[in-house]
Amino acid sequence: MDDADGYRVTVYQKDGNEWKDTGFGYDLDENTTSINMALTVGGNAVEVSENGKVSSVPAKNLSPNETYKVGVSAYKEEPYFTESAGAGSTESAETGSMEGEETGSTAESGGTGTQKALTAKYYSLETTSSGVHLPKYEPLHMTLTVNGTPITADENGVYHAYVGGTDDDVLTVSCQTENVTYKVTRMDTTGEIAQETGGTYKIPTFEGSLMLKIDGTKGQDVTSVFLLVSRDETPPVLTLSDPIFFADQDTGAYIITGMADAGSEILYGENGRTQAAGDGSFAIHDKLEDERETNASLYLRAKDSAGNESVPQLALITRQTQYAVTVNGSYDAQNSGAGSYAAGSVVTVRAGSRSGYTFNGWTSGSNVVFDDPNAEETTFIMPDGSVTVTANWSRDGGSSSSGRDDSDPSYAVGISDKTENGSVSVSPKNASQGDRVTVTVKPDEGYELDSLKVLDKNGKELELTDKGDGKFTFIMPAGKVEVKAVFVEEVKISPFRDVSTDAYYYEAVKWAQKKGITGGIGNDLFGPYQPCTRAQIVTFLWRAAGSPEPKNMSSFTDVPADSYYAKAVAWAVKNGITGGTGNGKFSPDAPCTRAQMVQMLKISNQEFHVAK
Repeated sequence: MDDADGYRVTVYQKDGNEWKDTGFGYDLDENTTSINMALTVGGNAVEVSENGKVSSVPAKNLSPNETYKVGVSAYKEEPYFTESAGAGSTESAETGSMEGEETGSTAESGGTGTQKALTAKYYSLETTSSGVHLPKYEPLHMTLTVNGTPITADENGVYHAYVGGTDDDVLTVSCQTENVTYKVTRMDTTGEIAQETGGTYKIPTFEGSLMLKIDGTKGQDVTSVFLLVSRDETPPVLTLSDPIFFADQDTGAYIITGMADAGSEILYGENGRTQAAGDGSFAIHDKLEDERETNASLYLRAKDSAGNESVPQLALITRQTQYAVTVNGSYDAQNSGAGSYAAGSVVTVRAGSRSGYTFNGWTSGSNVVFDDPNAEETTFIMPDGSVTVTANWSRDGGSSSSGRDDSDPSYAVGISDKTENGSVSVSPKNASQGDRVTVTVKPDEGYELDSLKVLDKNGKELELTDKGDGKFTFIMPAGKVEVKAVFVEEVKISPFRDVSTDAYYYEAVKWAQKKGITGGIGNDLFGPYQPCTRAQIVTFLWRAAGSPEPKNMSSFTDVPADSYYAKAVAWAVKNGITGGTGNGKFSPDAPCTRAQMVQMLKISNQEFHVAK
């Protein structure tokens, strides 16, 4: 309306033959010619504050299934004055509807007679629309994806997405309800973004962040949601747990593990894809297709939701070489343990039983450390090379347990009095011919055994059998003998190329390797800075406890029965060391956190004293 200073808008609801004011109204200035009243017929509303904060609020509801109309009046504003308090008031006589409001400005200053300016509004006759029947508002449930990634709303109903800030970022809007029309508006300029093919909208370039309003309309129902798009140009980081991964000698199967930004997509090869877990860990299971293929390489990169990609990382894959285990002296040919094994795997050997003979333990001229060399069934960690192990036997009656007559002479087992930097003990101290004598040597700290000799009465050196853990045996001749041991200052030689003798963990690694708890990761490497998986930690504890044979395997769906850690997991579950990660899973390839590790170690140490 020409010369209007503003407009008053009133919403009416039909009640029988009358129209009643709903109490919802608006006072608009002269430049506002249209308004979205943001009234909802049932349901909630979304509120946008002046600073752009968006939140879900209870809606100003109209009753559903009623008839409504809108009334509009124009008004003019006229100033007038009233005297200050105590002096009375005056106003000019005007005709028509009038409302006065104090503006706070003054016509003159000072004194008790100061007048304050008020404004009167004079309204025109009201013009009303025709009545419209409004059914209950039915909200639309829209799905938003940005660059192909579905996004979700926060607690305030606002959607969030991150993009790389390029000019090819795309928003896709869809809804299960049919025949919905959409409108996408950028809130900073109120400009509408044109729809492209397939319900997609090209996200314009921007700096910092951009708020978009998405309206979905079907019939009289309009649902509005807000999407806050932020620029993220920081690429994710991908690291491999090791640069080299080993494939199974026979099947070619391998697993590549590493860490990346949580939830990022891991891309590998031509079309390979997997997802990083919530803790950032990932595992890629694949295999070498060609049986003749011994080495391969694979590039991996991480891609975040904004489309940023990490620097590619190269994983080298090599088919793991298997070495031969030859078992001599076993009387359980079917289960002796002879065969081919990969370095680092656990080998179980069995001596069986031999009528008329007593088992005297295992020996090997190779780099083999038996878990228990005196047990008829024992294990060792396969070294990097073929080995031969021997089960030793003695005929019953040929040892001190044979019931020899007490009249048989016994001879002294002497120890040289020049022994320094260590101690030597023998059992028994007197023995008859044919008896087996045990010699135990213990170097002082910082020293090691250099040589050990047992000389008969003629100075001839007797054959010694190394039983491990500083114990040696020999067969007593017919005459006294002397034991001579020489201890020298220990020369530290690391069992692995990547473990320095100066490292704080050197002694621990050497102990674990000697006890068969770990054989490293192959190629004479230990990998001290690699994270340990849950499967590896449980296997370490199981071996430290003596590798007990479980009666039943675990029921975890992600623990194959033929995996190297299957028995360890079953043992750990039975003894309450672990209960898995939930949903019937153990998560063997997930990194074992420090908290999980000390919890497992505490329980296993209480039960089995594995820390000895």
